[in-house]
Amino acid sequence: MTPFGKMLRQERKDHGMLLGQLAEKLGVSTPYLSQVETGVKPATSTIVNKVINIFQLSKIDAEALTRAAAHSQAAEVGSITIDLHPDAGIRDRELASHLALSFNRLSPETKRRLRDMLKDESNG
Repeated sequence: MTPFGKMLRQERKDHGMLLGQLAEKLGVSTPYLSQVETGVKPATSTIVNKVINIFQLSKIDAEALTRAAAHSQAAEVGSITIDLHPDAGIRDRELASHLALSFNRLSPETKRRLRDMLKDESNG
């Protein structure tokens, strides 16, 4: 089980919710949610955001859950999905695509600067 799966299961149990009940609230099938909880399927940002809203997580808990999802995805075999907002324009899509295609070629310093910049953006 991934760190995200452990946290999701704990939140679900803390709220007295069965797997099927949470799946219904998330708009996904029970088998799919089971696969997310057990780490067979990665948690998309859409699922993470819905979980945060359903359980009304504090900012600290929401950040911990988001980090756990990112760590769980990083444990996957080199594959991460970026869910863009449905209204994302072509420039946003190009940026996400460019980042994905060039990520392995970025220097550690560039990655650190990007990480810091994104951290500042999410905190501001």
